[in-house]
Order: sequence, then structure tokens, then C-alpha cells
Amino acid sequence: MGSLGPLEVNPQTGEPFLRLQKHPNIILTPPRDNDVSNLLPPLNDERVHIWLANVPFPYTSELAQSWINRIKPNCDHGVKELIDKERILTQCPVRFLREIQEDGSELFVGDIGFLRCSEVTLLEDPKHDNETNMKLPIGDPDIVWTIGDFVVASHHGRGIMTDAIDTIINKIGKPLLGARHIMAVTYTENEGSKKVFLKNGFAVVRCIPNYAEVKGFQRDLIVLERHV
Repeated sequence: MGSLGPLEVNPQTGEPFLRLQKHPNIILTPPRDNDVSNLLPPLNDERVHIWLANVPFPYTSELAQSWINRIKPNCDHGVKELIDKERILTQCPVRFLREIQEDGSELFVGDIGFLRCSEVTLLEDPKHDNETNMKLPIGDPDIVWTIGDFVVASHHGRGIMTDAIDTIINKIGKPLLGARHIMAVTYTENEGSKKVFLKNGFAVVRCIPNYAEVKGFQRDLIVLERHV
């Protein structure tokens, strides 16, 4: 197979991947069983984990394995749906960012999860509640989706996540998942993350002061949304 819709297929491994539009040397793939060691450095790096409220510190191999065991089946299911030529997918088939090196090897550089939002009440819109959002039928335009992401510190400031969000929305989210409404959250102090979403057409709809203590710091939460 040479392709699966917008995804290319690695001829050596048979693994599908999505190439970023403006960074063609960076691809999105499904998680792999051997990615445990790739997650440990960034998720123990203060420049990354300080912004990730749900990522414990220190981050251990056991935590990494548990995380891969949780997300890999979802991506694999999305790939199967592509192979089966399902009209609308239920899961995004790719999420881990890898940079292709000159020798053909791949360097893990980040993660972008595109999934149904389980915290839609942050929008303060009476039309949306968490339980209903998770139960809406496949392809329903009222589903609120969300994005969670990080890039390894060595690759900050290169526009990679801006490109990744744009690519995943326009190549998978809108055409394959039927996504029309996307929500994202970040912390006020995380200016880089906020700029990435604003560059991708998101608008700030709420700021929640003193939302939570994250890694020893009291953080204000910014809620953003985009209709596509």
C-alpha cells in the first residue's frame, strides 16, 4: 500500500504516517510499543512537564508504558478504520511526532492528541455537557474535540506544533473525524502554547483565575475554541 487517504505508508515497516505540511521532514505516526524510552526525557524535563498538569513528576518507565497501553489501541483502531474505508473515523490514527534524520532514522520530538473533549463544561455553554459530548454519535457536528500536545525542549520555537495542529485539523480532524468544534486549554504563563493556538484560528473565550496548582505553581487557565 502506498497510501491510506491522507496518510502515507512506510514501505519497510507498513506503518502509516502523516507528513507535516510545512515541515516535511517531520511525520506523525501511531505510538509504538518501544516508545517508552522516548517519553522519559521530555516528561522529566522542567521546560516541558511544568505545563502538563496530568503528567506526574518524576515520570517513570511504568507510567510511560501505561500511557502507551492506553493510547496505542485508539490510534490502531483509527488505522483499521482507514483500512476498512470507514466514511467517518472514531479515532485519530496518528499522534507521535518524529523528525526524520539525514541517515533515515527517526527522532521522537513530541505528541499531539486529537480526541473528544471530556471537559466541555469549561466553555460555560449550556448546550454542552461532558457526558453528552462523549456519547454523541460518530460524525455528529456538535461533538466538541480537543487537542493536547507537547514538543521536546530542543525543538521549541521552530513552528512545529503550529504546523502539526494545522495539519491534523485539516487532514484528519475535519475530513475524517467530522470535527467542526474544537476546544483547547493552556495556562496564562504558557505564552508559546497560547500563540500556537491563536495562529491556528482559535479564540480565547474564558480565563479562569487560580484554576489549579500545577507542579507547585498556582495557574490561571485559558480556554480557547475554534469552529472549522
